[in-house]
Formats: sequence, structure tokens, C-alpha cells
Amino acid sequence: LELISSSAGSHRLPALSPDGRMVAFVSDASGTPQVWVKNLSSGDPVQITFGDRPAVRPRWAARGDRIIFSMQGDGIWSVAALGGDPRRIVEHGWNADLSPDGERLTFERSSEVLVAKADGTRITPLTEFPKADTPYYGDAWPTFSPDGKSIAVFLGEEGRYGDYWVLPSQGGKALRLTTDLAEGGAPAWTPDGNFLIVSSARTGSMNLWRVPVSGGAPEALTTGTGDDLDPVVTPDGHAVVFTSVKRTWALAVHDPKSGVRKTLLEKRTHLAFPRYSPDGSRIA
Repeated sequence: LELISSSAGSHRLPALSPDGRMVAFVSDASGTPQVWVKNLSSGDPVQITFGDRPAVRPRWAARGDRIIFSMQGDGIWSVAALGGDPRRIVEHGWNADLSPDGERLTFERSSEVLVAKADGTRITPLTEFPKADTPYYGDAWPTFSPDGKSIAVFLGEEGRYGDYWVLPSQGGKALRLTTDLAEGGAPAWTPDGNFLIVSSARTGSMNLWRVPVSGGAPEALTTGTGDDLDPVVTPDGHAVVFTSVKRTWALAVHDPKSGVRKTLLEKRTHLAFPRYSPDGSRIA
């Protein structure tokens, strides 16, 4: 495990650029969750979207020059990879994903999964989406396969509990991959298209699992308490980037008389053995 984001804020929904050198993610460091980008080798993250509505699920265009994201309650938008004025490409929809060739868009809208051209035109619902059999709730997180022929989704059947399915992106019968009826999240494909990397609470905690698309038992990739979410596989297939919601260390000052507690510093890396300076003005 290597920690790649340790700046302020809560970081979710990572997305790797096509060349694997940059990561886009959602952070609430500035207040409202917005899209940030960071060079994986060096440098600080840079905020590229701004607004009063939370941004959701950034995804890179095939050429790496633009990022598609959803704005809560306000459709799907496109913005330059290094920031600029965003433009809305779909008025009603969320949780968009782009096909690997950059030509098509998939997204969800009111219990439907749809496909469209990358500019948001020619929107077509997947007519054999199993909504009649599966009255899903929450986010489906539609995600294109590497060859663009399939779309993976998470369908909740009882509240937030559900399973993972694969749909033909041109329409056709859906294939159910898991039967756990457990909490889940956004799926990711391995570059060869043979596996899904998913977050699932099938054994208790939300951990990452590798699910064979051809059928078979899922294999655990992470274990332990806390939540491992939002997986994305590197272009070479050698690593997985994901969100880990686990323990943090905090440096806090507590006034036993008033009961007031103030957190001075909170980090994912270890903080230990605080000591006041002689005059009480600083802490090592």
C-alpha cells in the first residue's frame, strides 16, 4: 500500500489519466466537494472545478485533455483537464463514464442506464436493463469495459444491498455476476476485460474483491476493518488505486474544565507523543 493523497480534506472517487501519470479525484478541502487533479510523481493537487453543488465521479477523456463529471442535481459536465469554464453536456443524469475510445458516454437517470455520444447527443436507454426484475435503489455506477462492448453496474435490490451485473453496451440481456445482496459501489475493469474490481461488504467490512466476468467465486484483494471504495485499475494492470476510509491520527487539545475539545492536526500518517514547549505556546 502506498498513500498517494495526504493533503487536507476527504478524498473520493479517483480516476487515472489515460497515461497513468495523473489522478483526478473529488475533495472537500475547499468546502463543497469539487474535482481536483494531481501529478502522481510530484506536486500539490490543483482544484479545477468550483461551485456550490457537489461534483461527483470525474472521468478522463481518451486524449487526457478533458474530464467529465457530474454535478449533484445539475447534470453531467465537461471541463479542461487543467481547469477552465465547464460546459454541461447532459441536463439530466449523473455518474457518467466514457468509453475507452472516447466516442460514447454512459450514465444513469431515474432508474435507467443510458448511452449517448460523448458530446451528450443521441441518448439511448438500455432497454433490457433488468429494472423490472431488480427495483434498484441508489447509484448504479455504469462503467464501460476496456473494449467498450459491455457496461458493469451495481444494482441495489433491498435499499443499498445488491449485486454486480454486466450489460451489453449496444443493448441485450444483462448477466448477473454476484449473488451476495451486500453493500457495493463503483466497479472497475481490469485492462484485459476478464475481471471486475469491486467494493463489497459480502463478508462484513467493505473490502475490494476481484470478480471473474466469465463466472466464478470472487477473490479478496483487501481485508480488515474500515471501508475500501472507488477502485480504479492502472493502465498496465499492475496496481489498483482506491479510497480507504480507515483510521486517522489526530492531535487534539482538551480542556477538562470546560469540556471543550479542539483538533489541531489530523493526518493519515502516524502522529504520536505530543509535548508542550516550556511556555505552552507550541507543541512538538
